[in-house]
Amino acid sequence: MRNTPINRIVLFSSFTILSRKSFTDAYNDITALMAYYALMLKVFLILKLSSVLSSQYTHWQNFSGMAQLK
Repeated sequence: MRNTPINRIVLFSSFTILSRKSFTDAYNDITALMAYYALMLKVFLILKLSSVLSSQYTHWQNFSGMAQLK
């Protein structure tokens, strides 16, 4: 496993969750962690989708410009 910031966060949060005394604290930590990862996934997908759409838009702009030149 590489030493990336995400892996460090996962390892730290896993040890923190496992060291909790009560089940409720561990459950709350896991729920918060899952919500955080879901939010990060949404942000990543939105950024990826916007970059794909902008590149497609640029592609179609170039294509329509070439069609007008003919």
